[in-house]
Amino acid sequence: MDAVLLIDASGSMLKTDAQMLRYEGAKLFLQFLGKDDRLAIVSFTDKANVVSDLKEFSKEPSEAVVQQIQSIKTEGQYSDILEGIRAATKILEASPRNDAERIIVLLSDGKMEPNPQAGAPSTRTVELVNQVLPELKAKEIKVHSLAFSDQADKMLLSEISASTDGLNWFTASSDDVHKSFANLFLVVKRPQVLQMRSRSFTLDEDVDEATFYITRDEGAKLNIISPKNQEMTVEKHPDWITWFAGKNFDVITMKEPDIGEWQVQGGGEAEGFATVLTNLRLVTDWPVVVRVGDKSVVQARLYEGDKPVSLPEMSGVVQYAFQVVPTDRVAAAVAKDFLNDEGVDGDKIAHDGIFSRYCPISESGEYKLSIVARGPTFERTQQVPFRVRPSLLAFSIVPGGEDAHADAHGGHDHQGGGSDAHHGSAASLKGDPSFVFRAELSKEALAFRDVEVRVEALSQDRKKTVVQLKRQHGEESAYYETTADSLPEAGTYTIKATLTGTSKKGQEMEAQTDPVKFELSGVTKKPQPTATPVVKEVVHEEPKQAEQLPLLPLALISGSSIVAMIVGVLLTKKKKNATAAGAGYNPPKQMLDAIASLEEKLKTSDIKVGDVKLESEVEAERTEAAAKAATPPDGEGAEQEPATAAPEAPPSEEA
Repeated sequence: MDAVLLIDASGSMLKTDAQMLRYEGAKLFLQFLGKDDRLAIVSFTDKANVVSDLKEFSKEPSEAVVQQIQSIKTEGQYSDILEGIRAATKILEASPRNDAERIIVLLSDGKMEPNPQAGAPSTRTVELVNQVLPELKAKEIKVHSLAFSDQADKMLLSEISASTDGLNWFTASSDDVHKSFANLFLVVKRPQVLQMRSRSFTLDEDVDEATFYITRDEGAKLNIISPKNQEMTVEKHPDWITWFAGKNFDVITMKEPDIGEWQVQGGGEAEGFATVLTNLRLVTDWPVVVRVGDKSVVQARLYEGDKPVSLPEMSGVVQYAFQVVPTDRVAAAVAKDFLNDEGVDGDKIAHDGIFSRYCPISESGEYKLSIVARGPTFERTQQVPFRVRPSLLAFSIVPGGEDAHADAHGGHDHQGGGSDAHHGSAASLKGDPSFVFRAELSKEALAFRDVEVRVEALSQDRKKTVVQLKRQHGEESAYYETTADSLPEAGTYTIKATLTGTSKKGQEMEAQTDPVKFELSGVTKKPQPTATPVVKEVVHEEPKQAEQLPLLPLALISGSSIVAMIVGVLLTKKKKNATAAGAGYNPPKQMLDAIASLEEKLKTSDIKVGDVKLESEVEAERTEAAAKAATPPDGEGAEQEPATAAPEAPPSEEA
């Protein structure tokens, strides 16, 4: 781990951290560091000050580091968190390591009070949230923050951590600060853990090093008894044990400890855990931030050194189990079960040595996940503190009318994401067309741009209906609704709501609710518009009529103009067909012969209008010629008037 302790040294901390809790926490943080970790220390007011640059940490000179932390004076007039985070980031980027997690531990009251010459507090906050924090997330640098006292700006500190996938803790007194840092250690390092049971720890033969972290009453003293019945205290212990005593906690590290049960005595209401270094390790996969209703999966497997434990030698005799317990309230475990390697219930591949199980959480808050692998001669545990954020979208089906309006504003908690006719049931819900489909957006989702909320309903015969929901009761409302009569007919449907939008940081966001069964009654099938059958015929398309040109006197149109127009039409037709069919247009031979004859005639003179005959005129002449051929010779039939040829009249100018 490469870590920067970023300590607020502004004058406001004299009010929000009068007991100097941040220094006590910083000392405890040092106890969790090892020889493969690096540490830097930065303080900030309106400007950042590098107290100690990034360098390898060693337990031996840690007292010198403690002195550096305690030497930081709290006297700055201003407080600019943006400057502090920029300085910490610069240190981490100066000498990166590929295999190290990079974190910033921010100890502050969260007050953004910059020097007026640097900008207004709102301007600096916007720059931090919209520009700097997204860059940190892209670089996978997490900011974990700790808020002190009720006067702290917990909202800003929480936003800083959440934007970088870090965690934020709040502590109002010195009784809790060490617990927050212990949780930070568990999140970042994910060590092998042994729970203290009946005030004792049991170490097996695979443990090379153990560290006991034990909380106690302030001022009380602890004793530990080894498996060989040797009593040890902070004043009296062997050289192979390192013992650090804080105000109300002890951290005891021992190399090559005795195998067996270590007992803890004294200290009042003592509790704690032990971390162990061992070649047999439990490796887990669980996010530190999840959302209500997410189908998150707990995964775990054993490693022997850097290699996974071979199967099936161990899998048949090792049990994997987990439980999730709230840490922000007194409550029983909200989830507990065994993990499996059978390819079901969240396990992707059967018998691959990775044990898994779905673990959805239905209520937002702070939790701790404990995972244990227990074999005949050993036990390995990991603990992962994590946070559950509210769901982006909650869905419910409620009766229509005034009751629905009252329910929308009557204090029902929709954050659970459940669906029922007042929030939900696994059975099929029943309702009439007046029932309301309601989707409620979380505060985070309300800030999205281009928001679209829709309901997807799947009927029993697998027909899908998609209905857009409309925002209700003003532009600031969190509710989107539609009535059940938007469904096409009565019947049973599987319904879910979907949200899409764009976050402040430009990320495309999407959320879906779990499907719920809904049985709609009292609706007759809506008539569907009758579609007119389309009969396709193979026809020659007429060329699109071009923009109409002004008419010219026909006598002024020369033969060459007519040829030019014909050739233009042919070229246009050829280009159009070539584009559509991918090949050139081949005009009929009859047309080509006609054009050649016309061109020959044009060599001597222009065409007269009288030379051009319409198709109807040609047909009339043919009919007349046929009639004459059928007339009998003189004397054999009725007398005929002699035919007189009419003189050809030149066309008038009007014609």
